[in-house]
Amino acid sequence: MLLLVTYNSSLFHTSHVIGYSVTGQYDFYGNASLLDVNTRAGFITRVRKTESLSFPHRGSNFVSRLLPLITLACNGKRILDETIKLLDRTPRPINMSTGGDHWSSKLYLTINVVIIIVIVIKKKKDS
Repeated sequence: MLLLVTYNSSLFHTSHVIGYSVTGQYDFYGNASLLDVNTRAGFITRVRKTESLSFPHRGSNFVSRLLPLITLACNGKRILDETIKLLDRTPRPINMSTGGDHWSSKLYLTINVVIIIVIVIKKKKDS
């Protein structure tokens, strides 16, 4: 996604990258929080983090702790969906390649070499 975003500076400053910070033990006494990273202007990156939400560890608190975690995941998906829509709506600029790395010159050179080889093979067969 980073390569896709870097071609347009306005797109770079409006897109978001999310992640989740999951900490704690394997016995469900852990926490989770949502990280949202964006670059509003220039090269200063803003990292925002939600408050940590605890995992359920008993049957009595299963629903009360699981619903906020599901909401957290839905918020992260909403942020990613908005970024994907932004990427889909932004036209990609057309740039002409320069120098020796131009794909058509390599293709043209390859085709010429193949044609020369075919001509040489035909001449050897004819003689």
